[in-house]
Amino acid sequence: MVKATKTDDSAKVKKKWFDILSPKEFGESSVGETTAHSPDELVGRTVSVNLMNLTGNIKKQNINVKLRITGVKENKHAVTELVEYELMPAYIKRLVRRGRDKLDDSFVVKTSDEKFIRVKPLIITASSTTRTKLTRIRKLTRYFTAKNASEKDCSSFLSEIISGKFQQDLNNFLKREHPLRVVEVRRFIVLNKKPVKVERPVMREEAAKESEDEEEEIEEQKIIESVKQKQEEAQWAEQIDKIEVPPEATTEPSESKPKKSRR
Repeated sequence: MVKATKTDDSAKVKKKWFDILSPKEFGESSVGETTAHSPDELVGRTVSVNLMNLTGNIKKQNINVKLRITGVKENKHAVTELVEYELMPAYIKRLVRRGRDKLDDSFVVKTSDEKFIRVKPLIITASSTTRTKLTRIRKLTRYFTAKNASEKDCSSFLSEIISGKFQQDLNNFLKREHPLRVVEVRRFIVLNKKPVKVERPVMREEAAKESEDEEEEIEEQKIIESVKQKQEEAQWAEQIDKIEVPPEATTEPSESKPKKSRR
């Protein structure tokens, strides 16, 4: 007797190949292929691509970008958008040298079309500098990035980072504070939802005033510490003066004894 078996129609459906296209900013060229049962399964998938393959510029070989599929057109081409950009760790390691200061930061900015982007800049000075100067450079970097993002839509702002124009403008803006060796965007991520804190484009004078206030606080703290150190030294000196030397410890000059003559 042969038993009847249930057949699953969905298992018989074969997967189809879909061509993945780059975003419009990169000419919608093919970057790879993927399989799925239906176009709906592709939405939300991400693919990592080297930026050199998208731009044809060999100088971009140290950068990887992540594309997210947003839809399918003509039932065979997957449309994508740029959602992430990152420098390779090996490339960053080669930039750091002895005698230089490395400055990392992470903050969120908002573009003119209400998109939120987390930006992580990387700044390496040409020579070592003070902590106060690094704090000022960090504040001015946030001001410049937030201001530029608020004046452009998401696509234009990201395109300037991809081309390197934003990094060059930021370098020209910061180099008056201290000579810089490297000004890069280590990573950016396009966020899906509104974050808790968004960097606002404060006036440059405000950023400068905050840095001056911090510098004054540091100087005041140095003065307080020096005064405390002098007081401790004075107290220690007083304690030493109060110590009485025992009589037997005193040494009086002994009379010179005649030397024995050698025979």
